[in-house]
Amino acid sequence: MRRILTNDYLAAVCDTVRFARVSCFIAAYQLKLAGSWRSAGIRQLVDLMAKARARGADVRVILNGTDPIKGSRIANAHAARELKKLEIPTRRPERNITMHSKMIVVDGLYTILGSHNLSHNSLFRNLETSIWIKDARVANDAGVIFKLWWNEAVDFPVQRW
Repeated sequence: MRRILTNDYLAAVCDTVRFARVSCFIAAYQLKLAGSWRSAGIRQLVDLMAKARARGADVRVILNGTDPIKGSRIANAHAARELKKLEIPTRRPERNITMHSKMIVVDGLYTILGSHNLSHNSLFRNLETSIWIKDARVANDAGVIFKLWWNEAVDFPVQRW
């Protein structure tokens, strides 16, 4: 187990996802793929997710989609459209519930839990803390929670926001 502070999070996530062979489950409040240099690191993560999917890993993402903050809803809907192009299924909570958890589970062995979102502010401007854990029991429990959320979630609407 190790702690991950603000500036180290993206590297830790990319290093973990880079070698995903079986599964990669990501739950986050926000995944912001803005069209600027600020999203370059997040796009690198998305590319690694697509490569894991191409290797046959089960890659899935749950993002918040019901938040009253319109900017977050728009960013996540855009990310869902981009992920769909890469054949990475993305869902949102069905009811008016906020997906505020931040969790990444890879290959039933690695788990990252904490406060980081996948946005420029969260990765470089906010004071955030997450924990990286290598433990099959923890990853199994986190995977069960992710799959429960997944089964209760719905696909993002196709329309543009």
